Amino acid sequence: MIIQEYQILADQGDAESQNYLGDSFFYGRNDLIKDHKQAVYWYALAAQQDHTIAQFKLANCYASGQGVPKDLELAATWFIKAAQNGYANAQYNIATYYDWGIGVTQDESCAVSWYEKAANQGHIESQYNLAECYHTGRGVTENLFVAFDWYKKSADAGYVVSQYTVGTYYENGDIELNLDKALSWYEKAANQGYTLAKYKVANIYMSKNCNIDKAMVLYLEAAQDGYANSQFKMGEFFEDGIFVDQDLEQAFGWYLLAAEQAHVEAQLKLGEFYYNGDGVDQDLYLSFEWYKKAAEQGDSTAQYELVDYYCEGKIIGPDLEQAFVWCERAAKQGNIEAQYNLGLCYMDGKGIPKNLSQAAYWFEIAANNGDHRAELNIGLCYVTGSGVEKDVNQAFKWFKKAADEGDIRALLNIGVYDLD
Repeated sequence: MIIQEYQILADQGDAESQNYLGDSFFYGRNDLIKDHKQAVYWYALAAQQDHTIAQFKLANCYASGQGVPKDLELAATWFIKAAQNGYANAQYNIATYYDWGIGVTQDESCAVSWYEKAANQGHIESQYNLAECYHTGRGVTENLFVAFDWYKKSADAGYVVSQYTVGTYYENGDIELNLDKALSWYEKAANQGYTLAKYKVANIYMSKNCNIDKAMVLYLEAAQDGYANSQFKMGEFFEDGIFVDQDLEQAFGWYLLAAEQAHVEAQLKLGEFYYNGDGVDQDLYLSFEWYKKAAEQGDSTAQYELVDYYCEGKIIGPDLEQAFVWCERAAKQGNIEAQYNLGLCYMDGKGIPKNLSQAAYWFEIAANNGDHRAELNIGLCYVTGSGVEKDVNQAFKWFKKAADEGDIRALLNIGVYDLD
């Protein structure tokens, strides 16, 4: 039929023709000038006659503000009507609205219900989102087996994120630990260009010591895609000269790209590179800045590096209080050097009032972690009753441990205090 015939039928109330006219105006087809307002007019007439597709299109117009003022509540109303008529795309859309509270009151269980309706019709994105709900327990009781089944359905249909996620299930052993199956799914996703999957495939190739050339290509592709973990990996290769010629400037460049994405290990590396002048001009200020970024993200090595900066006053004058703050943070995260030095801070009153019991506490923690200097110091604490109750047996234990590790002072103390 020509457009004029559709116009006649639409004027007579034919919903299919009204929807057709809506499309013609919306896209500027059939010799009609694109006019979103006219499109909305015809979609609305068809939608009011319960034309499912027109209801969905009208909802999209309200959602996007095309041809009508944007109104997410009206969008939700029309998505619901189309969804109730069984249209999978509308079921998916209203599910996302309930999931995030868009145009409706947030209701995660209602979202799950609509995702499931669409998923059962083969709607791939709904299958994935339903899997996510079961994986996280959002709107439904957490169930990894059900989650995996829905991930697998959408993965089998070619949905790349699900292919990657199925790979993670097999790699992590969430359902079954099977690295070969994980690799197979990662390869499917990588072949579709999925960056995280490229990185995973490369990691598995490296762990199996196979396809090294392909692994390097995939690391490079993922790094060029902007994936920080892969950029860091490239930095390591160039720094250490593994599979490539050593090139500290290239290493610095890759670390910088990763660090700018808040990759904490890369930030730590930049602190080291600027400090040593590796691949870049030495710059203690920039070294400090990158260490501080890593430290603020909780990296204990970077936190302890700041202690040295503040103690020595490498950028500005010494600041023992700040040195103490960062030493304590690193110590509480298990950094043994920091634990030992925190004991010294409390013993000597550096950056904090002297506190012998706290000094002994941190010496013992560091000693239990194998620091022979701390073993000597906690031995002295026990033999003199400094910060702890005097205990010659404990003193002997720690002196002997330090002496067995080659500390001459500990051996001498056993004799001095007549502990043998």
